[in-house]
Formats: sequence, structure tokens, C-alpha cells
Amino acid sequence: MDAEQRTASLASPTSATAPRSPGGGIDPLLAQSSALELALLVRRKEISSRELTERHIAAIERVNPALNALVVERFEAALAEADAADE
Repeated sequence: MDAEQRTASLASPTSATAPRSPGGGIDPLLAQSSALELALLVRRKEISSRELTERHIAAIERVNPALNALVVERFEAALAEADAADE
């Protein structure tokens, strides 16, 4: 399977190739895709900038309490920027 086929299969929430972890776990799209692959999905409109941003925000909210790595949460601004990019 080439990179384009892999990214297309990962964009689908019902993908048979995307690993599932108990209790939700890691988002397979984020875990298995490079930034270039994610950009390709957005460019092809297989995923919106907003959806991709929402997935990143969900991942941050899931792990940041343990990591305490995020100093400033600017989620609303990030979503507004994603909406503007989708226009």
C-alpha cells in the first residue's frame, strides 16, 4: 500500500487498517500519519482543517493533564484559523 492509499484509509473512521485501542486511546490518524500525509488529506478535502484541528485538540486534552506541557490553551483561536483555512 502506497502513502496515498494509506492516508486515504486512515481518513476513514471505519478503516480496517487503523488500530483500535481500548478506551479510545490514540487517534490512529494522528499516530500513523506524517505532517505531509495530513496535509495531503486536507488538500484533497478528505478531511477538513477544522476536523484535523479538533483531533489534535482532543489528543492534547487527553494527555496534557499528565504531561503538563501546554502552557497556553488557544483552542478557540486554532479552530477559527482552521475554519478560515477551509474557506
